[in-house]
Amino acid sequence: MFGLFSSRPPLSTNQRVDIELLVRRTVSVFGREFVCAQSAVSSLSEFIDAEPAKANTVSDDFDSEERVRFVHETLCRRMAIEPHSVTLAIVNDDQLTEAFAYQPSRDDSAAEVQVNSLVADDDLRLVTTIANALAFHVWTKRGDRDLDTDPRTTMLLPVIMGLGVLVADAALYDDQWSTGGWSGWSLSRLGHYNAMEVGFAMACVATLCGDDKPAWMTSLRLDARATAKRSLRYFRDLQSKGGERLLDASRVPSETREESVLANWIAGEDPDWAVAALRTVSQRAAVADTYLSSAVLDSTIAATKSTDQAVQTSAITAFAFANPESMSPAIESALMRLSKSRSPQTVLAAIESATALGLPHGSFLDSADWLLQRESFDQLPVADWVRRGGTQCVVLQPVICAHLVDAIRFDHQVAMQALASCLSSISDDVEAVIRRYVRDPEMQTRAREITLQQSK
Repeated sequence: MFGLFSSRPPLSTNQRVDIELLVRRTVSVFGREFVCAQSAVSSLSEFIDAEPAKANTVSDDFDSEERVRFVHETLCRRMAIEPHSVTLAIVNDDQLTEAFAYQPSRDDSAAEVQVNSLVADDDLRLVTTIANALAFHVWTKRGDRDLDTDPRTTMLLPVIMGLGVLVADAALYDDQWSTGGWSGWSLSRLGHYNAMEVGFAMACVATLCGDDKPAWMTSLRLDARATAKRSLRYFRDLQSKGGERLLDASRVPSETREESVLANWIAGEDPDWAVAALRTVSQRAAVADTYLSSAVLDSTIAATKSTDQAVQTSAITAFAFANPESMSPAIESALMRLSKSRSPQTVLAAIESATALGLPHGSFLDSADWLLQRESFDQLPVADWVRRGGTQCVVLQPVICAHLVDAIRFDHQVAMQALASCLSSISDDVEAVIRRYVRDPEMQTRAREITLQQSK
């Protein structure tokens, strides 16, 4: 009753849309039968023991080159890659700042992957890094879209190929060390996806393969496992209510889809489909250099009233492709309303879209000031919006000066340059403004120096 017993959607709307559509794309390229035939690896030791002649711990028996070769060959078999088609080499960390580097094949030569020596010292990092590198190699060969070689796509392939448990373990990596009487602990991130996103992706694959009780579930780290369980319940609940999943629906938003169908999805109740459709109409308009149709525009205006933040911001983004010469009061009213949202992301998107459509900066100064007071929000995009407003934004001089002082105090070079440029744009007499709003003599001097440098 009243939805109290409905499964709560996992992750955010944007995360769900991204992962479902990317899993759908991957499965369409590699084939559902091939994907579902992949056995899931439940632990690092299971992966290492995949070849009976090898010992339980690779690092005990092999030197670095042998370990890399073993992992390379094992992963090539899993991903149906000819091992000789891509070579691997260990490179010192002073030569390679990333986990790996990829060089595509030229003529008849093999592609080359360079693995950072720091990665090669740890079995879990080694396996997941080489898996990501080989995934990039596979997509470079098979993909025909720009997004196919994007990390969002390539780093999802190892998850889909049965390595999700290992990818989740490596997503937020903790390292304890002890040397010379000192000990410590550190955290680091490996890969594009966090553990919960990996759990959702694994649930997507299990759903496509009709696996209601996947064997890998108990092996997943707790945060990924909780998300995977919730995701499976969410998918079942959605299907039982007659809803469609972006993951496996017969048709989804695409650039060839009819305008009327896209408009219905945008105005519909399902936020995932609305976001996917809004992204599609924006992309199509950008590629074709056209404006939104009246039907799509009406649905987009309606979508701004959604309670889902992702739908709101996607609708605001789509407004950038409305014909500015036919700006309707409905669009202006929607942007004014959204510029007073409690979400900083929504407010910034609204004021950016409004001024892009020709509305004056002066109509949104209260919103910009509110954003500049949000200490945890990235101020640089706001400062850039203020800079573009010029002297319309003169009333924001005090808060811009305050941020410039903070940037100087913390020696934040990028922020200092951006704020100094902003202050110069909104002030006729920068020195007078600095004298008025910056009290500390030393800070006054530094602020003048920085703004002078920016004006050259």
